[in-house]
Amino acid sequence: MKKEIIFFCALLFCCTILRAGEPEVLWELTGKSLPVIQLPQGSELLEGNVLKVKGPAQPFAPVDASLLRGRTVTVECMVRGKNIGQTQLDCLRLAPNYQPFDRFRENWGYRPMRPDPMKETGWVRWYGTWHIPDYAGNFNLVFGHAGKDGVAEYKDVRILNVPLPALAKPEKFDPAKHKTRYRGAVAGRLRSEEDFRYFAEELGGNLLRWQFLHGGPASFRSAEEYLNWGRARIRELQEKLPYFRKYNIKFVIDLHRGAGQVNAINNNLNLWEKPQQDAMIQLWREIALAFKDEPLVYGYDLLNEPNDKNYDVRSGALDRERLYEAMAKAVREIDPETPVIFQESYQFNAFDIPNAIYSPHTYEPGEYTHQGVIHNLDPMKYPDPAKGWNLAFLKRMAQPIRDFQLKYNARIYVGEFGCVAWAKGTEQWFRDWISIFEEYNWDWTYHAYREALLWSVEHDGPSRRQMRPAENTLRKQVIIEALKKNKENNRIGKKKKGKKNEKLFDRSSSDRMRYPACRRDLIQLEYRRRAAEIFPAQGKLGFDRRSERQRMFEVLQQRTQGISADGRDRQRSFQRQKNRSFGDGQGTGSENPCEQILGSESLSLLQNKIGKRELYRVSEVLWDLRLEKGFRYGEDPGRY
Repeated sequence: MKKEIIFFCALLFCCTILRAGEPEVLWELTGKSLPVIQLPQGSELLEGNVLKVKGPAQPFAPVDASLLRGRTVTVECMVRGKNIGQTQLDCLRLAPNYQPFDRFRENWGYRPMRPDPMKETGWVRWYGTWHIPDYAGNFNLVFGHAGKDGVAEYKDVRILNVPLPALAKPEKFDPAKHKTRYRGAVAGRLRSEEDFRYFAEELGGNLLRWQFLHGGPASFRSAEEYLNWGRARIRELQEKLPYFRKYNIKFVIDLHRGAGQVNAINNNLNLWEKPQQDAMIQLWREIALAFKDEPLVYGYDLLNEPNDKNYDVRSGALDRERLYEAMAKAVREIDPETPVIFQESYQFNAFDIPNAIYSPHTYEPGEYTHQGVIHNLDPMKYPDPAKGWNLAFLKRMAQPIRDFQLKYNARIYVGEFGCVAWAKGTEQWFRDWISIFEEYNWDWTYHAYREALLWSVEHDGPSRRQMRPAENTLRKQVIIEALKKNKENNRIGKKKKGKKNEKLFDRSSSDRMRYPACRRDLIQLEYRRRAAEIFPAQGKLGFDRRSERQRMFEVLQQRTQGISADGRDRQRSFQRQKNRSFGDGQGTGSENPCEQILGSESLSLLQNKIGKRELYRVSEVLWDLRLEKGFRYGEDPGRY
């Protein structure tokens, strides 16, 4: 009797677990459930609520939008038949029964993955996944496997809810937190310093979205192959860091390539199995470990344009939102401060992750911006009164993003927007979109700088095969004019009453130091990083960290006395002091700030520990800190 009770309890527990793991059913057509279905000629219901369809008939079932709005859903069925799935739309699919905001992009979002064509098959399972925006209208569930001349039978048809991760609560909008400070471009593989110099000084950009994209196979064969590819991209970016620092360019680390495949427009495919997802999560741990102390990182862009139409809620793998969450949490284990960037389109979810940024890609109207890329469409223009394409149209496209920003006090960064070079009216299209970004205080990067020629503002041509360099296109003029606003962020700051010596250098001035146009927070971060190297824990070099830090500030304060506020005098004084310390052989080296602070014996130990070249870099940073006046002298140095 006791064994029977134990067995019954175990069975009940297993059933509970299985039931808890079952996805929520939002709509179904089964042997016990028969919803309303429109049956045109060529379709009929058989015994057991099996639906039989002969092509070209396409029966459909109306689906109330209230069941689907704001959700991610998987549609599944069992299907059998002859000559089924011959074209992309020959499948079970959700079709909007309302006028979408943008019939190209939104309808493209509703298009399913292409089914596998089958001449004849017994019962097989078919599934597809859709993201439904908050503003969606009603849908029709279309039974389309039969196509033009096939025969298909359906049973066990369901619409399943894909559960969302933990979401943040709405927050009162604070306008003070939102200001466009960073404007720039998406970049592929910039190979020379000149590419960085031209971007910063000629175009005026201060932000690059750096793609982890190139150098991989068409499809990764294993997780280890993908990780090795990612590690090579990390090294490649690390090699370019001196250029970012020299020209004071912030950068987004953009995982543009997932562990599966990419299509012709770099959407990521086939990411919805656990091994691929584990590899991407591990790569983000390694990226965060490599760049967590780099102050020029704008944010970690978790994954570029993932296409999850073939995600299966029953697979045990993570859907797009939960994959985002898992990658973000992996980053936060290592780097608690650098922003993480979530890419969304027309469905937005506020993740419960600190310091999050939300990044739409705005290519609307898509049929205009992608003419000749996805399809050989007829030439189109912007603005187009006949189609209603104008600034007001673009604002309607941006409104869901704006509503989300206001509701959650969310920080918005437009990671991509661009138009093919041969489209008519691109300069006005760029101008209108940028005006929206500036009005709503969104940072932005246009697509793209020295990547694919068809998106380049430095090239022109009638088609993608006829692109030629162009000195000064109208598109380029619009971009340069917009990027001029970045200079306001780099100008010498005004003195505030009661706060002396807080002036920062302008990147364009003659006072170009190691860190031109540094802001206070960057100086403080660099100071903390170098201070940790100079002043390790007590006992390693035989001196107390806090007391030596106090001595360092006293030395730096002494060095500041008598220095003119005029920039040229500061520069001349800097050169004199620096030459006596390191450069021209005329001094004894006693002016070295590290030696002043540590004493010659500890300085020798430190040089043995980190090397002479690194010691020189530390000393140079100390000089720059003193000259840039990033700190208010006389305050307790422990606060830094």
